Amino acid sequence: MNTLFSLPRFVLVCTFFLLTHGFTAHSQEVRDLLLEGKNLVDVSVVKGDVNGYTKAIALFERILAVEPANNLALYYRSYSEMRLLMQGTEQSEAAKKVFAETASEHAEALVQHSPQSSDAMTVLAGVTMLRIDGMNAMTLAPKCTKLHEKALAADANNPRAYVIRGMYTMNTPSFFGGGADKALQHFAQAISLCEKQGLTAPTQATKPQPTWGYLDALIHAGRCHAKMEQYPQAIAYYKKALAIAPEFTWVKQTLLPRAEQKLAATGTK
Repeated sequence: MNTLFSLPRFVLVCTFFLLTHGFTAHSQEVRDLLLEGKNLVDVSVVKGDVNGYTKAIALFERILAVEPANNLALYYRSYSEMRLLMQGTEQSEAAKKVFAETASEHAEALVQHSPQSSDAMTVLAGVTMLRIDGMNAMTLAPKCTKLHEKALAADANNPRAYVIRGMYTMNTPSFFGGGADKALQHFAQAISLCEKQGLTAPTQATKPQPTWGYLDALIHAGRCHAKMEQYPQAIAYYKKALAIAPEFTWVKQTLLPRAEQKLAATGTK
């Protein structure tokens, strides 16, 4: 009787141990996948690696297959898709449109899941911005503006919100309130906030929370100065970005050489 009584108890104890141990191991696996994906995106930004983004998206999809409501997996899937839209691919126009629509749906779902998140609204604003063309500008441009306002209302110290707002402003015609000079103010704010928050070094991530924005702000501040034909200032920003990420392909191979050529052509020092 004693043996029969203790056996179920033993099974229950073992089951409880296995369940709790499995949950801990699973949580660690999810965290590891998040960090792996985040680091993969960071590297892809520097290298301009389209395949890196798609691999990262696959990692986040793996997490979401098990945990459909995982906040960070939802966020990084949308962030990766936003980056891929920025990078561009060699797909057909039809395929690009389908991907952009899927990215938009994912970003909308992210905001619905985290309606008070400044970072979620920032990514949706970025995806929306990247979908604007001559056919939908009247609809999507006001939506972008509202998302920028909501993102900053949710967290006025979110540097990433200023980065996306700056990119939108830089690509908006001056008669609609845009322009390089106005965008530069947003990038300067993003740079200041990143420096105050210690978000200045693209090191291997040890925490899954969003940390991007500093390199973007430096590079786009440089682009603003280049648009205004202020090449020494543009070069200074590009070199500051390369001091942090020496292999940043776009800066190293395109932006910096172009600015240096323009500066040499003007004969300005």
